Amino acid sequence: MKTVNRKTPSLAGLGIMQGRPAFTADLAAPNSLIVKILRSPHAFARIKNIDVTKAQALAGVELVLTYHDVPRVSFTRAGQGYPEPSPHDKFVLDEFVRYVGDEVACVAAVNEAVAEQALALIDVEYEILEPILDFEKALDNPILIHPEKDIKEMFPIGFDPKKNLAASYYMHVGDVDQVLKDCDVTIEESFYTQAQAHAMLEPHTANARLDYHNRLTIYTSTQTPFHVRRILSQTLGLPLSKIRIIKPRVGGGFGGKQALHGEMFVALVTMRTGKPSKIVFTRQEVFESSYTRHPMRLDMRLGATKDGVIKAIDCHVLSDTGAYGEHALTVFMVAGSKVLPLYNKVDAVRFGGEVVYTNHVSAGAYRGYGAIQGNYALESAIDLLASKLKMDPTELRKKNMIAEGETSPIFAIMGEGTAGTPMVMESCKLAYCLSRGKELIGWKDKYPRVQVDENKVRSVGMAIAMQGSGIPHIDMGAATVKLNDDGFYNLTVGATDIGQGSDTVLAAICAEELMTTIDKVIVYSSDTDLTPFDVGAYASSTTYVSGNAVLKAATGMKNILIKEAALALEVEEKKIKFDGETFVAGEKVITLRDLANHLYYNEHQKQLTSTGSFVGKVSPPPFMAGLVEVEVDTETGEFKVLHYVSVVDCGTTLNPMLAKGQVEGGIVQGLGMAGFEEVKYSPKGKLMSNSFLTYKIPTALDIGKLTTEFAQSYEETGPFGAKSVGEIGIDTPPAALCNAIYNAVGVRITNLPVTPQKILEGICANKHKE
Repeated sequence: MKTVNRKTPSLAGLGIMQGRPAFTADLAAPNSLIVKILRSPHAFARIKNIDVTKAQALAGVELVLTYHDVPRVSFTRAGQGYPEPSPHDKFVLDEFVRYVGDEVACVAAVNEAVAEQALALIDVEYEILEPILDFEKALDNPILIHPEKDIKEMFPIGFDPKKNLAASYYMHVGDVDQVLKDCDVTIEESFYTQAQAHAMLEPHTANARLDYHNRLTIYTSTQTPFHVRRILSQTLGLPLSKIRIIKPRVGGGFGGKQALHGEMFVALVTMRTGKPSKIVFTRQEVFESSYTRHPMRLDMRLGATKDGVIKAIDCHVLSDTGAYGEHALTVFMVAGSKVLPLYNKVDAVRFGGEVVYTNHVSAGAYRGYGAIQGNYALESAIDLLASKLKMDPTELRKKNMIAEGETSPIFAIMGEGTAGTPMVMESCKLAYCLSRGKELIGWKDKYPRVQVDENKVRSVGMAIAMQGSGIPHIDMGAATVKLNDDGFYNLTVGATDIGQGSDTVLAAICAEELMTTIDKVIVYSSDTDLTPFDVGAYASSTTYVSGNAVLKAATGMKNILIKEAALALEVEEKKIKFDGETFVAGEKVITLRDLANHLYYNEHQKQLTSTGSFVGKVSPPPFMAGLVEVEVDTETGEFKVLHYVSVVDCGTTLNPMLAKGQVEGGIVQGLGMAGFEEVKYSPKGKLMSNSFLTYKIPTALDIGKLTTEFAQSYEETGPFGAKSVGEIGIDTPPAALCNAIYNAVGVRITNLPVTPQKILEGICANKHKE
């Protein structure tokens, strides 16, 4: 292959390094009004009175908006399929504020200093209400976070705001209770995960202007431009045809930009004033007023025979969606659907639970999207079971995990199949990933532990994981290939490059099919006026869904070219041979460049384009084994991550360099959740860990050696055999790290993140038991 499975550098990398204007803030119109938001100091309150007179009178203030001035239309900010599986429980501005940082008013001024001064001049009288800050006390609490009547679900998702319930779901296969009762060995444990912050480098930012057709044009750092356009239209009452959304380069998203944050406000300001406007979140606003990962409590019960055959898995989840129910149901369901099928040989499995409202900042989409929470709980529970069985945890997994050619009933029940038929694993190299990972980490020499000196212990831990490749039967991507004179191509895609390199990968797919070089494919992406429809960058969909659309478009273009070459050479199509540059039929020859110029300037004149669309019927999972070596100081509880090994089955690695970057970036983010990123609130609900000074994310100094390899694998339904790779790396670190800590010092951490204090307390508790 010429371009696929090659280490091609990112197409945008050089220009960005050279400082070319590329990001949303770079592209704001000159003299844009600065938009700032007044935010609630209370976790839960009703605005009794709001007086903006002094702010409006301030020189340089163009507009002040409160809930009196904006349409009262319930919506969800979640950028996902339509109708959305998230409740419409949010208003642009509202009489109620539901967390510290919620929107109270919007100011637009000629500069930032005036805007900040205007915010200070707004007088607000609040009726302070008692908040719910403990998600385990939210369900059926007499305090109602959403007492309003004009909110709704788009279809049944278990939504019941009178119970503080954003969503709920339950499923089972077999009689779980009876099978557990009959098991030789059972374990039961609850696991807690925290509200991890996305910590992307580029904050949320958007800018708006009216073009010369008086259409609203918004540049925004988003993962889902087409969803942004639709939600703005529905909420502001503006026809879709009057809105254009352009996504420039994005400085990281990780799911946090799979939603609307500032777009509503710049749209309203520009529509009301006729002037361009822009909003850039401060870092504190990103922490306090955008999205987090859903904190969860996962109650696990496992049962097995005495020889290690797992017979039953029972998982109940309680998820904290915060003030609004964005992504509430789908994140919660992925905690089951992308985790439980790993152990597909059980006789019975049960999954269910509730997603509740609290007075914390909203949770939303985040890389891993529920799978990381579910994986932490299940893979920790597997090690607990192995310990009770006195088995090597790698052998327990090997005996029970899913394999190529196998399936799970969960796939059909939870939407991963066709017409009730569960998806079959056509590509699954998990057994290889596990065995190779053990070799690379040196498992046989380091498990269960190695005493380094009197106070230092080293050990290893591991976890396996699966993810998905798009949402089958729902999410669609499209692409168009255009032939230009001189014989090069434009590829237009709605797919959203958010720094992961999808423009580069999609160009490589196109170039490979058209047998050309990647420099001959010029990519334009994510402009709702000019590029084809695509749902955006989420659900690990771009390589598989958008990539298949590009492949179809390129195949269509190749067929059209052969047809036109046959016409130009006056031969039958079947006699044409094309190598990407030249068409040959016996003695007759025409180059692609000459054919293009022939078509556009001389004879049979026409523009050649080809559009392909793709909706997946399955979501082939990538698989991974993650293994970590740690060193623990038994005197202080301090730990070091010495080595993390990742062996990944993502099908064909279309770009091994970018794929490795995706995996290792995910590993570091997962280790951040596992052992660094502690979330702290004040007793009144204010987020205290709201800056990079108070919220620790791992750096290169905190992580030891990273080793990443890819299994030889080929997925028949993927473009050139590829599956997704963007999320799988983040899933294993929490469980792997906790398992390694347990193997080293016998302390089981069930509440993330792992901290030296928790380890030391566990060591002391174990000594007390002795």
